[in-house]
Amino acid sequence: MATGALAWRRRSRLARAGEAFHTAVRAEPRPAFLDERADPWATGDRVAWDELPVSDFAGTKHVARLAAARRPVDTPDQLIHGDLTGNVLFAEGLPPANIDLSPYWRPAAFATAIVVADALVWEAADASLLSGVGHIEQFGQYLVRTLLYRVITDRAHRPEDPPRADVNDPYRPVVEMAIDLSGAI
Repeated sequence: MATGALAWRRRSRLARAGEAFHTAVRAEPRPAFLDERADPWATGDRVAWDELPVSDFAGTKHVARLAAARRPVDTPDQLIHGDLTGNVLFAEGLPPANIDLSPYWRPAAFATAIVVADALVWEAADASLLSGVGHIEQFGQYLVRTLLYRVITDRAHRPEDPPRADVNDPYRPVVEMAIDLSGAI
């Protein structure tokens, strides 16, 4: 498992591939089909961005704290790839290839926050990973919204399962970190 500088180098390549993709599609219009989505990912996304009530998920672990930490962000929405982790191919001498587009209409920094959150939650990357995103204004807010999105999506996929005990909760330390970074304390 990669940690520290090595982890960020790997994630940095992924983030740069995402940034290049987002620059290329910046002027694309909002796809109308996004309004039709009714899957767990769309639900989590809409709650994270105040388009669905958070109260529907009030009993879900971490939701109340993350929702309370949200503050407005002033970056324009655009077409983004909302699941770059595992969906960018790299080959020597070739540009990265983004595959399996998961389209969302959000600020491009949200896609980077998803890459970072996935590494922190699921790959046990350490906090030094955050040094690579210091240039992104309001990154803490994007991380809060990303975690809200992921926590709700995770819960929607396992509605009958009991909440994870703190000792087995991969979100807990990252939620604490995000709230600290969010400026909402």
